[in-house]
Amino acid sequence: IRLGLLRDSQVHPSEGWNDNRAGARTHTVAPELQLEHTTVPITYENFTTSEIFNYYCPDIASPNSFESIGHIAHYNLTEEQSKHGKLIGDILLLRNPLIKTVANKTEKLHNVYRTPVLELLAGPANYEVEVREQGVRFLLDFEKVYWCSRLSTERDRLLATFKKGETLMDLFCGVGPLAVRAARIGMHVIANDLNPDCYLYLEKNAKLNRVEDRMLCFNGCAREVVRKWFDETYVNSLAQPFRRFHHVYMNLPVDAVEFLDVFKGFLVRSNWKEEELPMIHVNGFVVAPDD
Repeated sequence: IRLGLLRDSQVHPSEGWNDNRAGARTHTVAPELQLEHTTVPITYENFTTSEIFNYYCPDIASPNSFESIGHIAHYNLTEEQSKHGKLIGDILLLRNPLIKTVANKTEKLHNVYRTPVLELLAGPANYEVEVREQGVRFLLDFEKVYWCSRLSTERDRLLATFKKGETLMDLFCGVGPLAVRAARIGMHVIANDLNPDCYLYLEKNAKLNRVEDRMLCFNGCAREVVRKWFDETYVNSLAQPFRRFHHVYMNLPVDAVEFLDVFKGFLVRSNWKEEELPMIHVNGFVVAPDD
């Protein structure tokens, strides 16, 4: 048989095929061949996660997307969906063998460390992962630090504007997704984060990627870190590449602008002699108009 399009209601093994039957095309069939009914097993693998969820909960909108970080998947479920969180988690584990832990973010990032509040939906509560971004490895504990994979394109954009040999001051660096990548392209980096867990993983990631000699890491208030560069004695104690910086990156959208005043009286031409004043990159939120 070269091609057979079969419909049970229109073609029967005991009948000949002809062009007049809808759904069947005439082909030469070897006389020794037999047409038989075969049972085809259908399992979870034959359906999407949405189709499975809608089978059990037809009156509730299926969660359309999740974000994965290593072996972790996390949702932002609605109140109605969260009532069926365990079912959602179990379905995702069935359909995605690489996912081992499923969680739901129950609150927005409003604490000082920007860490998520997680509800475990399925799998073990193992939130430590290793992720890769443009070939750079990062260790982190998703429950204890801030991480956003969707910002990778923003980091790509920034890194394209930086130059080898320049120095970056990253004041809210997290576990180092920008800082470590900047060091990998030949920059020197002054990196700080207030969260002690971020600082722990920042140092681990610097060593993991063999750039610890090009990084100066801090665990403290961003204001206090900047003020260290007001102290000439401290600055002169540093290796030459760390005495001045070409870029300041402030990725704290809610509050970053509130820290800009710390640079008053510092970023003036007389303090920088013949060097260029640094570029300050500030991330912020903009509220869209109602219309």
